[in-house]
Amino acid sequence: MNLCPICGYDRLLEPPLNFTICPSCGTEFGYDDAFASHGQLRRAWLTNGAQWWSPVDVRPNNWDPLLQVAAVESSIWEALRTPLTNREASTAFGGTPRTEHHQSQLTGRDPLSIMPKQAAQNPQPAQAAA
Repeated sequence: MNLCPICGYDRLLEPPLNFTICPSCGTEFGYDDAFASHGQLRRAWLTNGAQWWSPVDVRPNNWDPLLQVAAVESSIWEALRTPLTNREASTAFGGTPRTEHHQSQLTGRDPLSIMPKQAAQNPQPAQAAA
């Protein structure tokens, strides 16, 4: 089974691509997500009432769209927070691995929690001129 990245429905028979339609939220992958992000599609589905979409597929017992969305959003958040290793970053983005010096500066930091205002309040010490 496959997970819908829009609503979190975890019983897709096919991966969410190549015109697969999610019976829960009705997203047609490769069409609906061509010009809208998954977050935008999720927000629209929730705004419109998060109703079961499919008239053919039976809604599962105890189906809860808000629990589905919470599960998919937490998995996305964890993926964003997990730092990539040099090799993962290289293969994921098609670039060369970051240098060890640059990697050591990133280790242990959560780049999503640093706001520009905070960075301005805590400037790095100036390097001595040679």
